[in-house]
Amino acid sequence: MKQLKCMILAAMIMFSAGGFQAAGAGESPKGESLHVGVLSAPKSMNFLGATDVWSRKVLRLIHMPLYIRDPRDGAILPWLAERQPESDAKGLLVTVRLKEAQWDDGTPVSSDDLLYTWEVIRRFNVPGHVEHWQMVERVEAVDPRTIRFVLKEPSAAFFNETLLTPFLQKKGWEPLIRPLEGMENATARLIGLKPERVPSSGPFSIVSDPSHDLVLMKRNPYFFARGGLAAGMQLGPYVEWVVFHVYRSVGEALAALKNGEIDFYAGDVCEQSVAELKDEPDLQFFRTDRRGYDYLGFNLRRPPYSDRAFRQAVAALIEREDMIDKAFADDVVPARSVIPAHNAFWCDAQLQLPGDGLAGDDARLDFAKELLRKAGYTWEKDSLLLPAGGKMAPMELLTTPAGCRPDRFAAALLMKKWLARVGIPVTIRMLALQDLLKALSGGEFDAYLMGWTNLSDEPAYLNTFFHSREARLGGKNYSGFKNAEFDRLAESAQVEVDPLKRKEYVVALQRLLASELPYIPLYSKKKIDAVRVDRLTGWVPQPGGVGNLWSFLMVRPAKAEE
Repeated sequence: MKQLKCMILAAMIMFSAGGFQAAGAGESPKGESLHVGVLSAPKSMNFLGATDVWSRKVLRLIHMPLYIRDPRDGAILPWLAERQPESDAKGLLVTVRLKEAQWDDGTPVSSDDLLYTWEVIRRFNVPGHVEHWQMVERVEAVDPRTIRFVLKEPSAAFFNETLLTPFLQKKGWEPLIRPLEGMENATARLIGLKPERVPSSGPFSIVSDPSHDLVLMKRNPYFFARGGLAAGMQLGPYVEWVVFHVYRSVGEALAALKNGEIDFYAGDVCEQSVAELKDEPDLQFFRTDRRGYDYLGFNLRRPPYSDRAFRQAVAALIEREDMIDKAFADDVVPARSVIPAHNAFWCDAQLQLPGDGLAGDDARLDFAKELLRKAGYTWEKDSLLLPAGGKMAPMELLTTPAGCRPDRFAAALLMKKWLARVGIPVTIRMLALQDLLKALSGGEFDAYLMGWTNLSDEPAYLNTFFHSREARLGGKNYSGFKNAEFDRLAESAQVEVDPLKRKEYVVALQRLLASELPYIPLYSKKKIDAVRVDRLTGWVPQPGGVGNLWSFLMVRPAKAEE
């Protein structure tokens, strides 16, 4: 069935007029293929405009960065770069030497490609990309394989994040972008571009129109890393083809996995599905740390949520282990810091939170009441009275629909129960994610329960989530948190390039946030992936799952492994 689908699609490509083209597209995969199930066709193959997760799953096999993270420990490794970047004493001039590499049309990957990408992002102010380059004053192509960056100020995020972003081929993109210069709504037009061909510097190239229910990718014969060593592995790719199959639901995708139509479902597998599939002999489940956590956030623009004592009292009532035991089936760990525990270098393992060391609900309740009493709160029967007088109005807790995340809804119900003990009434309101984000961006909320799923290993996101400049409506500092000491520490961390000195700032930031509590981290679910092991082997687990670039480079036919 798998080979038949690929042969049909290859025939379509071979006889189509225009569209995506590739040498050898009429060949059969001959069994050396990796089949991946997804829930949507990619919405855009435009690297500058793709925002949906399914497009990015394809694009990450095409556009390679200068540097990449080691799957074993998160260390930064040269990728398209020949070696680690060279910097002057002030950290303002950074030079990178490129490896001898080619795009999939056989032309060299050059410093002009990277310079061109930066110029386009800067000129068009491309959202989602320009933020990574704000610290760069200019970029210089010293020679075809040497690129120099001139920074406005020293920046740790430049080394840990910006140099890990991919770039475009100038030859392929300039004819598409040049006509947009000076046009009205030029940025929107740029983001909306639909290229007929996407040049690849990665292990695979697209050879089908990605609007189909099958997206076919063929091994790039010019891929620079094939056969080399990195992260202790000899790199492939070892399969000739990658095929993305689009399904209408998780159930349909998992049925295809069970039946052998696909080798891997590139989405979350829940515990119920694991239980249903656990007796399938050819399936293996990987459980990895998720790059994020769920948290309770407050709107600090409104009383009493603007009162630190109130937030600390709420934090003291939360018993994470009890929440995990009652709301989740398995593989959930407490989250205490705004930096996930898997990010061990930056996460403060000694962080102290209100209520730490207290055993039992009654001890937590007494501690929370004492915090409130000292801050001027009183009680009338079982109702909390605010320091300014009057009963506290019900706290509207926004979260996602129960059908989407039943465990998150169960956690919200526990939160409601715990807060009721101290006289805080809670009403739970479920919103679709896009409506929830709209309410947060507009400041129209009391509190909310949601989560981050793919945080960077680079802790610069603390600036985005908590710096006062992002506290505006529409910013990412949803809580409206403003703290001069936080801003000072965050800005110092941004320009400190010595990792150990910078860690001192990052630890101080975590401890300040643990005291101020604009939001309270709660728990982190494990990421569960399901793969077939009868045909392919070689998956590489790392935080965030096995559906990473390293797996696509290392997966190989199981018979060859034997």
